[in-house]
Amino acid sequence: MQSLRRTSNIGQITKRTAGFTIWELGICIAIVGFFSTMALPMYRNFMVRSKITELRSLAHGATLSITEFVQLNSRLPSTEAEVDFRVHGVPKYLQNITWDEQILTLIGNPDTMGLRPGEELSLRYRATVRNGGISWECETVGPAKYAPSGCPRL
Repeated sequence: MQSLRRTSNIGQITKRTAGFTIWELGICIAIVGFFSTMALPMYRNFMVRSKITELRSLAHGATLSITEFVQLNSRLPSTEAEVDFRVHGVPKYLQNITWDEQILTLIGNPDTMGLRPGEELSLRYRATVRNGGISWECETVGPAKYAPSGCPRL
């Protein structure tokens, strides 16, 4: 009968299995750095696009006011004074709302929206009265990457 010998490697750690080498750590840091340089601009663009939703909701309220005016008067308002653009609360991302006989413009605040210096972003809604009803066409003024879906860049 043969005798079986058992050997134990407990407590014997070789240099190779002791941890990560500097090369392995460097590669991991390079991979994380690469993905973060890709993710940060995408995150910034996502944040600006999400802030446009406040402008769109304010535009919805303003277009309702103009639509009500058209239903009562059978024409578009000629000045801002004829329509109520009062905004309830304090809009964080809106700089100004204007009406120019046919175009409703909502100008975004570049500081609070996180735009780069020199960039501006606004939504323009062009009103058209047909058969007693009103239709709206949306356009985005500013970088195309921020244009919301259904509102192409001008």
